[in-house]
Amino acid sequence: MNWDDVQFFLSVARAGSARVAAQKLAISHSTVSRRIENLENNLGTRLFERGVTGYRLTPEGQSMLSYAEQAEDVVTSAKHHLQGLD
Repeated sequence: MNWDDVQFFLSVARAGSARVAAQKLAISHSTVSRRIENLENNLGTRLFERGVTGYRLTPEGQSMLSYAEQAEDVVTSAKHHLQGLD
């Protein structure tokens, strides 16, 4: 699993839309969509239901959100702890 794809997942889950996430990240909508598809293919499961009103997490996506947020917390803590120690 690619950590960058997980970060895109978190952005879309929080924004509720690939387009809004793309705007916040200052990248193209197609890049966000492609990265979400990569993650779903890698996991072999759909994380979002895509609709006219945006992206809604599937039950599997809800589980992934919990794991992704925990991973984000750990990575952020490690970064804050280790940054500048060398």
